[in-house]
Amino acid sequence: MTVRTAELADADAVKRITENTWSDRSEDDYLGSVFPEWVAADDGKTAQTIIISVDSQSQLPSDNDSLNPDLDSNHSDDATKPVGVVQVCTLSETEAWVQGLRIAPEYRGRGLATILIETVCAVARAMHAAVLRGIVFSWNSASLGLLRQTGFDPGIEFRWIQPDPYNASIETVSTSNNNIPLSIQTGEDTSTEDVWSFWQKSQIRDALDGIIIDNAESWALSTLRRHRIQHAATTGRLITVRSNSSTDAVRGFAIRTRTYEPMGEVSTPGVEYAIGAWEPGDEAAVQSLLTAVRRDATLFDSTIDHTRVLVPEDTRWLSDAAVTGVGMWSEPIFLMSRRLLGEVTG
Repeated sequence: MTVRTAELADADAVKRITENTWSDRSEDDYLGSVFPEWVAADDGKTAQTIIISVDSQSQLPSDNDSLNPDLDSNHSDDATKPVGVVQVCTLSETEAWVQGLRIAPEYRGRGLATILIETVCAVARAMHAAVLRGIVFSWNSASLGLLRQTGFDPGIEFRWIQPDPYNASIETVSTSNNNIPLSIQTGEDTSTEDVWSFWQKSQIRDALDGIIIDNAESWALSTLRRHRIQHAATTGRLITVRSNSSTDAVRGFAIRTRTYEPMGEVSTPGVEYAIGAWEPGDEAAVQSLLTAVRRDATLFDSTIDHTRVLVPEDTRWLSDAAVTGVGMWSEPIFLMSRRLLGEVTG
């Protein structure tokens, strides 16, 4: 058995490993298509894709074996067969992300996933990360159990809500709700300090532990920091809802991150928003914010016909959104987290 850095030559093996990842689900596995990009981005300092290989003589570990994996970057190709893959990358100076953990179906249940997890933790420590996180879809009980057994703690839960873009490009939208008119701001002239202050004091920040969709890595979550809000404003990605009053108080905001390829049967790309933030029960704010998201998605790309906006898996925010008539994913997503600082390594 060998644990080593991945190579582009492993691409066919990874496609084989992932061709039937979720046999009982309609979703296709994305890993085979992104694996070459992952390997190309690997530098050992900010990202590393890892392969586990076995041969006919491999003595696979039992559940009780002590695991002290070493990552081999100088391997030979002596009839070894890649049977597992995973990637770790950094999202900030202290945050690392684990993704794409796959074991070939015929090799599952033999401890190989645990070896990959421990290897990833060792690599993340070498990258000076203090915490390692990853997500699990709520239906994937096997992965949820694996992460819990390997030292990960339960983190936040979130769900995508899906306000539909408008059918045609528009320049203005009504932002009035009953007798409380709210204004929507986008673009470089948007103030950010009061947005940051709103976030710091908000209930939604507490519900999400300060974490939203990452700006650079798709399907990853990282801590929202002040400079991220500033960058979103200067690049026209920040949407802010404010009261039309002397205080001009922030009532909510959203940050557009990227276009994405949807899972399942939908084939057209959508627009993703890293966070949709408002205080629970503020009906005027959520109505105005989601209207603004619909408008923003349409103006960004008039061919876009769907979006996804992250909110907490909490009936306060989900019911607020439901009142506006937006759709939402049928299932939540779980974040798992493992603290790396202070761990004793052998």
